[in-house]
Amino acid sequence: MDELAALVRPDTKAIVLNTPHNPTGFTLNSEQTGALCALARKCGAWIFCDEVYRGLGWNAQAQAPGQSAAAAQGMTGQAPWIADAYEKGISLGVLSKAYGLPGLRVGWLACRDAAVMEGIARYKNYLSICGATPSEALALVALRHGPALLKKNRQIIAENLKTADAFFARHANLFVYNRPMAGPIGFPRIRIGEPASGFCERLAHEAGVLLLPGSVYGISEPYFRMGFGRKSFAAHLARFEQWLATQGLV
Repeated sequence: MDELAALVRPDTKAIVLNTPHNPTGFTLNSEQTGALCALARKCGAWIFCDEVYRGLGWNAQAQAPGQSAAAAQGMTGQAPWIADAYEKGISLGVLSKAYGLPGLRVGWLACRDAAVMEGIARYKNYLSICGATPSEALALVALRHGPALLKKNRQIIAENLKTADAFFARHANLFVYNRPMAGPIGFPRIRIGEPASGFCERLAHEAGVLLLPGSVYGISEPYFRMGFGRKSFAAHLARFEQWLATQGLV
């Protein structure tokens, strides 16, 4: 938050962020969100927040004896949507991420300022006019069952993280885990001294396992993006581990 505060100037027009964050899995807690809103309020800036993984909850971590779950997470509670927390906040949501329904191609913006929303809607009319009626009808069905869909996806992520916990514990000499705080995406680091781009390219060609190197995100250090949202995660991770064995790394 101190680094962000140093970037904000009196003439800053907007602060744009993503939480839960892709690819690191970092998530603002309620205290940090309050500090962010106070920072934007000082200069009258808008906050545009990509919150497409919201609803997947906090990923539970191992707790020390006597330590609360909140302390283990280093958090002070689930943060509200930016549109709820700040009078000049704009929240972006979609059905393709947390709800796992990318085929519908439906998303939304939320903001308290009716005039801004009207302007955004008018601008959108120049781009695409309206969404497909079947997609909108199916989106309404999905949102009526939203809690059940989110619960199912949280359970998938929780099981996959257990599998990942064991994998990264076995191979702590090869990787820094960087377990995601929330959402289905993490950003481990390679310890073996090989650039992530080459490592991921070899893995894809030789084992059919796709990881995105940090260079995709403009990161030069050897990080890679790993997704935890698919039911087939355990099988793919096992293939990854087998490939590591063929490389003489395990």
